[in-house]
Amino acid sequence: MTSFDEQLATPIRIETGQTICEPGCYAIDIEQYHSQCCAGFSVSSSGLRLLEHKSPLHFWSQYIDPDRTEEDKKPFFSIGQGRSHALSW
Repeated sequence: MTSFDEQLATPIRIETGQTICEPGCYAIDIEQYHSQCCAGFSVSSSGLRLLEHKSPLHFWSQYIDPDRTEEDKKPFFSIGQGRSHALSW
């Protein structure tokens, strides 16, 4: 088994549409990161912050509720997404 540092140094590349089925360090694009990319339930850092600072109900209504409405993308999100993309490649 490899150490966590070794996994960070050589992340596993996942192509669009592939599902993550095992624990590990993965290199995925930003759209896939924000989708349901794991075989089981997964949560993003934004989801964890929402749970910490608001409530499980807020998390459910924003990420899980099948009747939720999709929010319009705000222009300032492009800056954060660009930063994340630059850091990940």
